[in-house]
Amino acid sequence: MKRPLAWGGFSLAAAMAAAGALPFGAAVWAGVLCAAAAAGGLFVFLRQKTQAVRAALFVLVFLTVGFFWRAGYDALRVAPALPYDGQTLPVSATVTTYPERTAYGVAVRADVVLPQGVTARAILYLDETLASLRPGDVMACTAVLQAPLPGSPDDALSTYRRYGVTLRAVARGAVTVSSPEHISLGARFAILSHGFKEGFGELFAPEQAGFLAALLTGDTAGVPPGFAAALSDTGLAHVVSVSGLHVSFLAGIVFTLCRKRRKLAFFVSVPILFLFIAMIGFPPSAVRAGVMQTALLLALLLGQEYDGLSALSLALGLLVLLNPYAIGDIGLQLSFASTLGILLFARSWQKKLTRPSKRYLPSRLFRFVGATLGTSLAALVFSLPLLAVYFQSISLVSPIANVLSLWLVSFSFLGGLIARLLLLLWAPLALVVAFPVSLALELFAGIIRTLAGIPFAALKLQNEYFSAFFLLAYSLFLLYFFRRKTLQRRDFIFPTALTAAGLALALLFTFARVAPLEIIALDVGQGQCLLVLTPEKTAVIDCGGGSSSVARTAADALKSLGRFKIDLLILTHTHEDHAGGAPVLLDILPVSQILLPEGEEPNALRNSILLDAAERNIPVTAVDTELSLPLGETSLTVYPPQGLGDQNELCLSVLCQKDGFELLATGDLPAAMERALLRQTTLPDIEVLIVGHHGSRTSTSAELLDASLPEVGVISVGARNTYGHPGGETLARLAERDIDIFRTDLDGNIHIRVG
Repeated sequence: MKRPLAWGGFSLAAAMAAAGALPFGAAVWAGVLCAAAAAGGLFVFLRQKTQAVRAALFVLVFLTVGFFWRAGYDALRVAPALPYDGQTLPVSATVTTYPERTAYGVAVRADVVLPQGVTARAILYLDETLASLRPGDVMACTAVLQAPLPGSPDDALSTYRRYGVTLRAVARGAVTVSSPEHISLGARFAILSHGFKEGFGELFAPEQAGFLAALLTGDTAGVPPGFAAALSDTGLAHVVSVSGLHVSFLAGIVFTLCRKRRKLAFFVSVPILFLFIAMIGFPPSAVRAGVMQTALLLALLLGQEYDGLSALSLALGLLVLLNPYAIGDIGLQLSFASTLGILLFARSWQKKLTRPSKRYLPSRLFRFVGATLGTSLAALVFSLPLLAVYFQSISLVSPIANVLSLWLVSFSFLGGLIARLLLLLWAPLALVVAFPVSLALELFAGIIRTLAGIPFAALKLQNEYFSAFFLLAYSLFLLYFFRRKTLQRRDFIFPTALTAAGLALALLFTFARVAPLEIIALDVGQGQCLLVLTPEKTAVIDCGGGSSSVARTAADALKSLGRFKIDLLILTHTHEDHAGGAPVLLDILPVSQILLPEGEEPNALRNSILLDAAERNIPVTAVDTELSLPLGETSLTVYPPQGLGDQNELCLSVLCQKDGFELLATGDLPAAMERALLRQTTLPDIEVLIVGHHGSRTSTSAELLDASLPEVGVISVGARNTYGHPGGETLARLAERDIDIFRTDLDGNIHIRVG
């Protein structure tokens, strides 16, 4: 039987993935069934010792181990926290990570000691005054605990279990903090990593420092969100997610410094790789790369042939044994899918793409381009479907971006690492080394932003025509290329032409379906973002929500419809849930004009928007009188603030009109200000009302409803919010008037097409 390790690791992962689709606790029964099947397989094998029977038996044994292992992990790590779901209890917690900022404070991962001595890894939400916490600090507080059953509808921990987190805790009241003298080794690594990242700020400009910190440690907190979007659109998001690329860089550096002496390279590289991966927190993709590099070095040391598939499977098996829920990690899946494609296809495709022929590039450059393209395309074979499912985006410029910029990433990784280490010895020399790295980073950023700025650089699969094109192109790729043993360059002509025709049709249908007016209420969680689209113009009303990705959500929705600039951005007020994504949106898409309410007190978010607008020469109008603005053949009327109180009372209201259709959006305007608006103007009968303040009982008054007579009410609201939105009283007022209700938390994106 060939490659038993590969069969074993992949079978373990398959069991973990299958267990995730089963009800909680059912893994043990799946293990029993596999064990019974394995017993039957053993009986068959004793009578008929064929390769097929041996392989099936081997797979069944590892599936059995996988299911039982998952059941044991659930019993020992997950189940003990479940009885505390919904309770408010005093807890003690030891911090394991530095705080990350959230919309309402900070969050840390911590080991929490519950009553009865139960210990659980938790994600702990705290007030922003605790942003100075460090790994190893010990806290005591009262906390509201959540430990939802895995897979349940209210499972709020699905994205955190891959880190071993089994509990969610929100601190209430006073929190006492102490810093013990002795802390764990893991906390020391976290502190070391933090200090390492902070040092880049002494050598590079803030954006470059943030990118280098991500490049060397995987911490993307310092990468500007707009640049992160550009990396995603060019297919290079993986360069700021520590993976095989980075570990290979490091291993290659050490191997070269050891003058390719195999024994020295092994005993020097392995500890350095372990320390590096430990310092960045053992992300699955880096662990995978570390295991594979160690296996490669060991094979070189022993003079044995290196089997990449077995090494890949071994790494996968180790990861899912340490934490079965890691199989659900998107980074792990993409890392293994990309590596599998490279192992299976990169070498042969590199040979085909670098085959001697009449060419117009120097020989070395030709080989470099061909090898890079071969590797990039091979990495996409299995990762493309994952990118399509998880991110709804496929980069068309990814191969070009890889060829143009990966050498800059290699140079920046090596130069940035050397400069940071030199900073420990002599700062002037570190600054000298940092200078060419800074130039390389500036060139890299220019290439990425230029490629990302090309219309349709990435196809956003929210568009059903682009989804159909992707299915066509990928199916054609599988059917055409994998059925043929040899391929000549002329064999690429027909599939390339068919793919190009499919893309042209997708673009044609996209532009042909443009309505005279389309309004989309995006599902952005607890917030609001409205897209107003006419054939000629694009407007966005508010850009805020329950997560930091709201700007990406809005930009991707616009790009999926062929909109690559915003003519008008109207922010009803600068609360986080209505304007929090605006600074990032300005960095992703060009904006021609911004409207804000006059009279708001200065605040950090408003100041940030004004500063970003000034840097980009975007005109900003502080609205204090009624404005009428054309948006193609559609008219927008913007009503000024009606009060002098808090930001909600200072909201702008927007009336959208087109050929007898009217839509009204009032932001978070409270009932008293709604009545003030009615005194100032006469509203027409409207078809659609964007229900005020996410359905709060304090807005959408009876007077407003009776004056405007809406037929449809759209509520932009988060599935999980602590405000009780939408309020029962508001829903009752709408129901009493037979107003049809649509909600983003229940219906997702809500499309309104006129004409």
